[in-house]
Amino acid sequence: MNQQLLQSWLTLQCQAMPGARSACARIGSEQAGPRQFNASWPGGETIGNELTELLEMADRSGGPVTCAPVETAQSASPVLRIAHPINNKGKRLGAIAVELTQVPRDQQAAVVRLIEWGNTWLDLLFRQDTESAERADPLAEAIASILQSDSLQQAGMSLTGFLARRYGCERVSLGFGKNTGVRLLAMSDSVLVPPRSELSRQLSGAMAEALTCNRPLHWPAQEQLGISAHVALAEAEKDSAILTLILEHAGAAFAALTLESQNEALTDAETQKQLTELARHLGPLLALKQAAEMPLRSIQRGAAGRAAVSGHAGKRIKAVVAGGLLASGLYFMSADAPHRISGPAQIEGEMQRALIAPFDGYIANAHARAGETVQAGFIIAELDDRELKLEQRQLSGDKIELEKQYRKALAGLDHAEARILKAQIAQAEARIDLLGQKLGRTQLRAPFSGVIVSGDLSRSLGKPVKRGEVLMEIAPLSSYRVAIEIEDRDISAIEADQRGTLILAARPGEALNLQVINITRMPTSGTGAGSFRVEARLSGAIERLRPGMRGVAKLETGARSRFWIWTHEISDWLSYRLWAWLP
Repeated sequence: MNQQLLQSWLTLQCQAMPGARSACARIGSEQAGPRQFNASWPGGETIGNELTELLEMADRSGGPVTCAPVETAQSASPVLRIAHPINNKGKRLGAIAVELTQVPRDQQAAVVRLIEWGNTWLDLLFRQDTESAERADPLAEAIASILQSDSLQQAGMSLTGFLARRYGCERVSLGFGKNTGVRLLAMSDSVLVPPRSELSRQLSGAMAEALTCNRPLHWPAQEQLGISAHVALAEAEKDSAILTLILEHAGAAFAALTLESQNEALTDAETQKQLTELARHLGPLLALKQAAEMPLRSIQRGAAGRAAVSGHAGKRIKAVVAGGLLASGLYFMSADAPHRISGPAQIEGEMQRALIAPFDGYIANAHARAGETVQAGFIIAELDDRELKLEQRQLSGDKIELEKQYRKALAGLDHAEARILKAQIAQAEARIDLLGQKLGRTQLRAPFSGVIVSGDLSRSLGKPVKRGEVLMEIAPLSSYRVAIEIEDRDISAIEADQRGTLILAARPGEALNLQVINITRMPTSGTGAGSFRVEARLSGAIERLRPGMRGVAKLETGARSRFWIWTHEISDWLSYRLWAWLP
């Protein structure tokens, strides 16, 4: 806290209080020792022990402390001492203590209220300092979000989330160019990127337009020729501004960032210039992340020298080499080898909890969204409770009125009327208890520590919700299972307790061990026609895994001959086709 700013604030506080004699304030009580103040009033005077002890009591208790007015030798009129904590965003930072004279008893509450108003002003100054610090260097924060990520996908999620929060965008998407178009890697409002949804196709089209033009594109624009994909995306998502930036490495565009906003935050020329500069610096960094996860390729090929073989000796050498190769082939074809069945896999939370609306209402606040990690008991969202509180006060008033009538009936010996009123009082109490339970459910808390896999209520503040509507889904970070898609021709070889290995696209250099725990009996609609879902349990270090990570799993089914392993798919296909064709 700025020392001069705190001193000015304390001086204004004391000048606004009639009868103020002295005051002191302390910020950062954990670092400061006893009776060490950041500011005092008036300057140059010693603060009394009674006032410092009162300040420390308010700092420890977290609430206002008032000392009863007493007469002192220095002042003929009673002296009032008041201490109040200083808070910032719900956290206690320190305390303020004031000594006043000639304050009537009926005006003491007004003095406390004046200190609370000054506390609110100081809180606003704290927030302005914090926001100015956050606006200092967006490039450094963007680079840090990429460097602190363990994989390309995690880096994309961190970067898109940072840009969405920094520039007030509804959604930021990152895609990488490929031969057939653009592959979406990350979206700021979702942990999982739906590959075949209409939104994915529209975002990929907008990024492909920018990569084809090899320059940033924005909507709205004076010329809408050549940005048809941006126009279609804006019409579908009701966006007021769209900006697509290209990321370059070694002079070639390889990825694109699409920012969408509904408050025209992207139409400012200075903001567009800053984002373009960010993309110019972030492109090489993301290219290095992408290159680190590419499969190893052979970069050198040795040239096999061929010795000239002529005459009869050369023919013998050729025969020996051919015989050796034939013998080696027969050996490897007949020897047994481990047989493994592979399939695409995805990590899922072993338990996934849905946060639903407990009653009809409106969304008041949202404190977290998809992709963020929360602790057990954290308030994720809040529903509007004003109508419930109003109804509770009305029922409390009705109950008081019924109790008056009940006492009047008892006094008049009208026992029949008293019994009726007693039943109505019990009914009112039951309705008040029911409203109390509803008020307790207006805060949607995390049932356990985990990551939010879907839902973003920050874009739906004030939106009406129905009872039973799913608002968010959360999965734990400590227990996972792997869902593997096995084709129908291989499902008969899969059994429970079989072991295997999983390689994730986000962590290609690390193999994870797994064990089959469940096999579905009905085919599922997966990537392959007629595929079956097989569930497996992971073992080993899983702290850095996240729900939604994809990879390839291979399950061990026993030892088979290499010849059978290499040829059984062809032989099985021929047998099936012959059976289908022959009469």
